[in-house]
Amino acid sequence: MAALMVGRSSNISTPLSILLKWGKQRFTIKLMECEITGRSLKEQVAEVTGVPLDRQKLMCKNAWKGVLKDDESVRLKRRSILTLVGTADV
Repeated sequence: MAALMVGRSSNISTPLSILLKWGKQRFTIKLMECEITGRSLKEQVAEVTGVPLDRQKLMCKNAWKGVLKDDESVRLKRRSILTLVGTADV
């Protein structure tokens, strides 16, 4: 499992652990802020997976409905589970 630390904030003192599922792979992303824009989150996912932003479709059952949009602001909770659909290959 890969881990990535993102952001800074006075909101929370300990990093927020987010699980990212992509096919059979699992990644842990640690965020320092619980509120983040869709684009910022997709950039962090791209760093971990290599899937370009324009090929990502991110879903999270309890954080937003449908596919996350770049300009959408979301509030994530501890142990949120994100699902990524997309391919790194061109």
